[in-house]
Amino acid sequence: MIASLRHNQAYLALHQADQACAEALLVESLVLSRDSGNWDQIAWDLTGFGGVAVAQGQPERAGRLLGAAEAWFAAAGHVIAPTERAEHDGYIAAIHALLDDATFAAAWAQGHAMSLEQAIAYALEEEA
Repeated sequence: MIASLRHNQAYLALHQADQACAEALLVESLVLSRDSGNWDQIAWDLTGFGGVAVAQGQPERAGRLLGAAEAWFAAAGHVIAPTERAEHDGYIAAIHALLDDATFAAAWAQGHAMSLEQAIAYALEEEA
């Protein structure tokens, strides 16, 4: 439950334009989720990291993270609820607005191709 709480706090921080706080909370949630094997929460955390990357002006990183999240949602058979879909799709639209189609497709495909361990490591590394 702590991972879910930290995740929700991260989204609140992101909506308040506090990317540093959101990222720190997502790190905590992702580590807890990884350690407990909560794969669904990991996919949500990857989505959150994608939102942070969008807010920080890192659209290719965001595309990779959201591509990885989508792959893990699909692998788990998770259907994103309509109430959650709007925010998720908003991140994707923001990435599309910042990247040409080929660059978006490449970043998305790179995210889809990541193993879960690779996606977690990528989310936890700092963008140069």
